[in-house]
Amino acid sequence: MRALADLLKKLNTLVRAGLHDFVGGDRDRAGDTSAAVPPGRLGKNIDSEIAAMRERIRDAMAYEEKLRQQITALEADIVRLDSTADAAVEHGDENAARSLIAELRRSERRLAMLQGDLYQHQTAAGELVERVEQLEAMVDAAKRAQSDASPAESTSPLPSLSDVLRRARETVTGMSEQIEAADEQGQSKPPAPDSPSADDDLERRRQRLAKKE
Repeated sequence: MRALADLLKKLNTLVRAGLHDFVGGDRDRAGDTSAAVPPGRLGKNIDSEIAAMRERIRDAMAYEEKLRQQITALEADIVRLDSTADAAVEHGDENAARSLIAELRRSERRLAMLQGDLYQHQTAAGELVERVEQLEAMVDAAKRAQSDASPAESTSPLPSLSDVLRRARETVTGMSEQIEAADEQGQSKPPAPDSPSADDDLERRRQRLAKKE
């Protein structure tokens, strides 16, 4: 589902925007691991928020593997349908051939969609990995600085980094729930009709197979 890649992109955007504000509005420093987080502004839940981001990455990797498996299975099914359609043409069973060709075209469209989903998902997941690695570097640097800070510098009334990550996570979670609800409603919609190409494909197969005889 391409919506999952869109959610990862949204999470990247929200985190980057939050960091942009957090480091003082400097757009370049928002993606810079050397950008300092002031002592006392990590937030008490920073470790759990980073862990939640890492969990998002694990989920993304698991979904990517699921897409790969679906693509591999669909590619094998397309080869089978193509060969079976040829066999039906050779035996003069045009009705079976047309049915197989229609199924083949649906599978090919599905394969193209899955391949597009995989590309979009890989891109978004890769960006999220980079963002989390930047966050971890910033947090590590801040913890080192915080250990040397005086007690008077250890707290801040300003939003913490963990607040930035929590808001981004909660926003994306809400979007995910809305998408799931919309998907459930969309399941009752009738499928799109097949394109009227079965007869043309059938004729091309007749001509190709006739040449082999």
